[in-house]
Amino acid sequence: MPANYPRRCVLALRMLAEKAILNARARDLDLQFMRDITLVNNLPEFGGYNTAIVRRQGQSMKPGSSVMYTPLIDMIPSDPDTMMTAMWTRLYYIYR
Repeated sequence: MPANYPRRCVLALRMLAEKAILNARARDLDLQFMRDITLVNNLPEFGGYNTAIVRRQGQSMKPGSSVMYTPLIDMIPSDPDTMMTAMWTRLYYIYR
C-alpha cells in the first residue's frame, strides 16, 4: 500500500481490522520466539522457527525471493534516456 494512501482517504474497515490482526499475530509470534530461545535447546534461527510454525498451523508458505543483478548501463546517470533504460531493464528482468 502506498505510504500516502491513508492521508488521502480513510481505509476500509476490513483492511484496518486485517492489519490489526496481522500486527497482533506478528507481535505474539515474536514474543513466543523470544520465550522459546531461553527455554528450548537447539532452536532453529528466526526464519526456520517461523517456517516450522507456518507448517504446524497448515498455512500456505510464501515463495522465496530471488535476487539478480541487472547489466551495467554505460551512460550519464542524469540523462533521461539512462533513467528510462534502467526502468525498462528492471521491468524486463522482473517479468521475464
